[in-house]
Amino acid sequence: MTFRGILSSLVVTYYYVWLLMGLAYRRKCLRIERRLRNRERRMENLNELIRETDRKCISELRMDRRTFFILCEMLRDVGGLKATRNMTIEEIVAHFLYTLAHHLKNRTIGRFFFRSGETVSRQFNLCLLAVLKLQHLLLKTPEPIPENSTDNTWKNFKNCLGALDGTAIKNNPDAKGLYGVSFPYYDELSMVYSKDMATGEGAEDMTDAVQNLEEELVRVNANDEEDGEDMTSVETPRRSVDSTSSSSKKRKKEWKGKKTSSSDPLLDVFNEVSGDLKVATMSIGKMAQAMDREASNQEKARDEDPQQKLREKAINEVRRLEFTGSEVIKAAGVFVRMPDQMGMLFALPEPLRREYIVDMLRDEAARRERERSK
Repeated sequence: MTFRGILSSLVVTYYYVWLLMGLAYRRKCLRIERRLRNRERRMENLNELIRETDRKCISELRMDRRTFFILCEMLRDVGGLKATRNMTIEEIVAHFLYTLAHHLKNRTIGRFFFRSGETVSRQFNLCLLAVLKLQHLLLKTPEPIPENSTDNTWKNFKNCLGALDGTAIKNNPDAKGLYGVSFPYYDELSMVYSKDMATGEGAEDMTDAVQNLEEELVRVNANDEEDGEDMTSVETPRRSVDSTSSSSKKRKKEWKGKKTSSSDPLLDVFNEVSGDLKVATMSIGKMAQAMDREASNQEKARDEDPQQKLREKAINEVRRLEFTGSEVIKAAGVFVRMPDQMGMLFALPEPLRREYIVDMLRDEAARRERERSK
């Protein structure tokens, strides 16, 4: 391979490398543009909910703006709710209240706030845990009515039988009792319809709920880390809207190893492009070295070929005998077609070599005439 061929290959390789780099950069720019556009629309929706008017805030979150920000402070100071790198406390609480107020699903909340379903689910559980820690402030403890109560609405019903006067109670003395009669699925139905399931034995109180939720969040976040900016398009349908998909966790774990400390997405793109360019340059350098080795090997093999050396020696001998350029070309064609002619040429003495070449060219011309006549 000649130097011009190697140079052409390098130019074509560089062209395709830069073309691929340009396409990758354009794709990254489109992804960043979509991310910035989603962030802008998310902030517009959030500001419309909690900062424009009390009427809008009450309609969507079931409380006015002052109450909303007081709740955010309580959840932060007492409940221990913390903002993340990509979400403020106000947005987390707005997600939580919007879900409860309208009884919406994970996918709907994600589309409205331009967040992934995984982020919505995680932040909802964290906000729920913080709300449960405010039970002593938000829930009023019921107080029994004292015996010496002077409330006019209560004293008239004190020591009264809980039945209305004149109520008829049906009586059937011949009815068969239920003693010894089997009751199928009694245990299963008692778990559903029993009166004391909310407050009786085995019921989960607030303290148990907080502890269980904390343990669940610890298990979920054991091998999980807060993701970066949500890259999932809001138009992409999710197979399960109430649970975290395993595929997104795998993608996030793969992306976690590639994450940089920079918070500027454009700078991240330039860093990635420069890294890819370095890798491409190293690859092209290796290709050039391989091409150089191949060219040198071909030249070495050509120099070591005895037949090639004999051809060059025969051509130089024909030129030394002062033949014309056309005669040299015809003699070279004969040498390629009949290599034995070169050995015979150098076997003859030097005074006879010119006559031998003349006879060879004459025989070659006669052969061509015979081919034309046929």
